[in-house]
Amino acid sequence: MTGPFRALLGDERGAALPEYALVLALLTLMSVTALAAIALQANNALSASYSGWSSLQESPPP
Repeated sequence: MTGPFRALLGDERGAALPEYALVLALLTLMSVTALAAIALQANNALSASYSGWSSLQESPPP
């Protein structure tokens, strides 16, 4: 009964597929993290810009 399982464990013909899947998962995680950081920085910059414009709009002309 353990003979077929040992043969499967010793066979490395399909070993590249899990390795590629792990690399793809790692790249996906890194990309999502980087895009989230960029989105946060863009949100902060746009919020600061908006607050600057709104303060100019609220003040009455001299």
